[in-house]
Amino acid sequence: MKFILSFYLLLCTYLVCNGQYVPEPGQKKDTTIYVSSSKKEESYSSGKTGFDTEKLVPGGNFALSFGNPYFIDISPSLGYMVTEKLLLGLGATYIASGGNIGFGNYTINIYGGRIIGRRKLFENFFANAELDFLNSPNLSSTNNENTRKWFVSPMVGGSYVMPFGKRGGVQATLLYILNYNDNVFSPYPSALVWRLGFFL
Repeated sequence: MKFILSFYLLLCTYLVCNGQYVPEPGQKKDTTIYVSSSKKEESYSSGKTGFDTEKLVPGGNFALSFGNPYFIDISPSLGYMVTEKLLLGLGATYIASGGNIGFGNYTINIYGGRIIGRRKLFENFFANAELDFLNSPNLSSTNNENTRKWFVSPMVGGSYVMPFGKRGGVQATLLYILNYNDNVFSPYPSALVWRLGFFL
């Protein structure tokens, strides 16, 4: 009886010992492996902090038309990718036009700057906003003197981008001037502003 009891206890001990964790060859018995289900999100800044020149996006608009009247629009811009979808930047504008329209020759020079913003909505489509500051001859002035005036034009709209290269593209933009008034002179002939530009 004692022999059977002793054999039984020995068998139970053997089974319990073999049911425990057996480490792989070369691995310590007390080694604990931690598996994390969370991943560190990849930052748009690629781990960089502060100002990053790789996020600068040069671009702008350019238009040229010869004839009567002639029209030249040179509007460079420089944006900065704040996030992967949001671009903020500044731009400069110079517009020259002139010709002969019956009462004589005329020349108009317009210059200024603008604050620009662009946010990606979905592939190739963006929401745009701009705030233009343009200095133009004030043609609505009743004085005979050649007076000039600053015109501020907030604009909102959208754009479609046809990408090329690593991050460049051709951008077609349609904007609406929020404070446009048909009865007041404006550097823009219409409340709708159509632009074709590029960025690199």
